Amino acid sequence: MSKNGFFNFKKSTDGVEAFTQETIDNNNQENTQIGLGNAGTQSDLSPTKDTIGIDHSIASIENLPEDIPVYIPNNGDVTTTTAEGTLMFSYSTNAEKKIVVDYFLTEMNNQNWNLITTSEMSAQNMIMWSFEKDSRNIMIYVIGDQMEHTYIQIMIPVQR
Repeated sequence: MSKNGFFNFKKSTDGVEAFTQETIDNNNQENTQIGLGNAGTQSDLSPTKDTIGIDHSIASIENLPEDIPVYIPNNGDVTTTTAEGTLMFSYSTNAEKKIVVDYFLTEMNNQNWNLITTSEMSAQNMIMWSFEKDSRNIMIYVIGDQMEHTYIQIMIPVQR
């Protein structure tokens, strides 16, 4: 280095490199976390889906009649399709299947829907209902334990 503090690039830098490596080696031997012990290395906490405070729930679904309830909280992942004269709405929630089942049975009754049939398919962890109100019929499927989600599918015949 010159007397002005600038590097002299015409001189060999071996001494500078040696000094730099020696300084790094010395610094790495110092205990730089005095008093911290194992801070942050042995946490008992693990992330869960319940720790995320963002609510993506939707409260209504386009084209779903108002007298058909939407389970909340849900994951906001609504898919709407029309196939073979049937309008289908599908979405999911992190709630347990039993809670979702109880919700739909209660809310459909509150909306004056009559339960016509119930089919339970235990191998698929699925329940299906057929409801009737006035001249309308709908089917609701609730499928549990699908990658920590419960899936809801509502099927409505398209009125012609």
